[in-house]
Amino acid sequence: MDVEALRKALEEAFPDGRWLRLLEVFLPTGVADYGQMQRVTGLSRDQMDVLLERLARLGGGSVVRPYSFGVPRPGVRGRPAVVYGLGEAGAALLRAAGHRDAAACGYEEVREVAHARAVLDVRLAAEAAGLGVRTEAELVAGGKAEGGHRPVLRPDNVVTLPGGVQALYEVEQDADLSLLRRVVESLRRKAAFFGCGGGKVSPVVRVVYAVVPERLERTVEVWERGLGLVVEEVGGPLPFRLVGMTLGEFLERPDWSEPPDEGRWRGIEPGSKSQVAGSKEQGGGGVGERKSGEGALAVRGEVPAALLRRSPADDRRILAAYWQWLQERGPEVAYTEEHPRPDPVFFEVMGVIYAASHGEGQTVVRRAAYPYASVYLLGKYLEMHPKLRGRLRRVLERGRETMRWNVTTILHRMQGVIREFLRYHGYEVGRWLLAVPESSWERGEGPQDFGVRVRIHPEVLMGEGDGVVPGQEAVARAEEALAWVLWALFAYAEEIGLKAPPFW
Repeated sequence: MDVEALRKALEEAFPDGRWLRLLEVFLPTGVADYGQMQRVTGLSRDQMDVLLERLARLGGGSVVRPYSFGVPRPGVRGRPAVVYGLGEAGAALLRAAGHRDAAACGYEEVREVAHARAVLDVRLAAEAAGLGVRTEAELVAGGKAEGGHRPVLRPDNVVTLPGGVQALYEVEQDADLSLLRRVVESLRRKAAFFGCGGGKVSPVVRVVYAVVPERLERTVEVWERGLGLVVEEVGGPLPFRLVGMTLGEFLERPDWSEPPDEGRWRGIEPGSKSQVAGSKEQGGGGVGERKSGEGALAVRGEVPAALLRRSPADDRRILAAYWQWLQERGPEVAYTEEHPRPDPVFFEVMGVIYAASHGEGQTVVRRAAYPYASVYLLGKYLEMHPKLRGRLRRVLERGRETMRWNVTTILHRMQGVIREFLRYHGYEVGRWLLAVPESSWERGEGPQDFGVRVRIHPEVLMGEGDGVVPGQEAVARAEEALAWVLWALFAYAEEIGLKAPPFW
């Protein structure tokens, strides 16, 4: 596309430069919704519609492009505003106007688009208060760490508060324990940065949670567990604090004080179930809370030392946290013979088992290695549910000596095992939860093996009455985790307390 011709056409149509003001809204994150664009540019709805229509006619989706999917705001009901991403031509127009670092937006998933929009929300609130703010810019520590390098952070927003102190405002979305590794890495970087001297940066990190109220408590618990692991890693108190507030409450009345208003922000502490503003009181389950009073990682003694030695220290700590969580939550999805009760916690448990060896943040080397941790946790889960293990054994061994095995009979037997596993947890294979075995021989690529394909309707992952439909990424993670667990029932049968299938 001829960018110069496009610029001249826009200047002729809008000599007041409103087209450039609109494009500049995208500079911080590459994403903006209709309301954000209208608020910054000061245009009326009619003026906005005319401008967007002209941009679409002149440049198609290459200037700004509306996303085809909706991006709801956490806790806000009703039809969400249309969200746009900066296109290649739009970035070129900005560069021609002197913004040399302008780049087209590459976000394609709901989760990353929602995060970018929330980051822009916080930035616009700071600008409305007349404060300086840098978005996704590097922040270098004042001192050097071991090895001579200076730790670097790239926070969502760095706001210069009225007194001149800079403060980090991070935006976090909903998280379950399968994302613990990413959380720990984020906290580890902050510990390194503030441990080397933060200069004029406040050691209180403000976390703005872009989370629906129903998922807030679970998300905070993951961060608390992450803090507990990093505290153990550094061997003492951390050189920074975390405080949290929901995005909705923050935008309603932003807090730019230093120290932050203790009456509005709640501390996120290792080893406790701290409450974030906007959440409901709930008890139990945080890091350091033990019915028997053990230490934070005393549970690691139940994990074989040989298994722990296969991973670096951080993997050991995370595996211990997974195992501790599994002990706490695994029994919740127990079978009730009269009425098997489906519970979305089941999918969280499967996600934790899978994440132990395949979770986000794993290196390629780790992903290629034998999944010792996941196999171990799956075996321990079956130990928690002896009825389930017994039923799986019976299905696997039925007709063991007399059956004539071929692809059809193998797939049929695998389907029977899959159905038994899901029925134990109150689920049935069908339109809403599709879990079927398949043969890779038909594809002609990859390992010649049998596998399991899973498709889950998003509403299956919802809790009863919470009204929160998971996004595409959450559904994909649940499908991948469950598919691996169902496949592992056959591939690692002997390691998890079952007999090896005669057809495997």
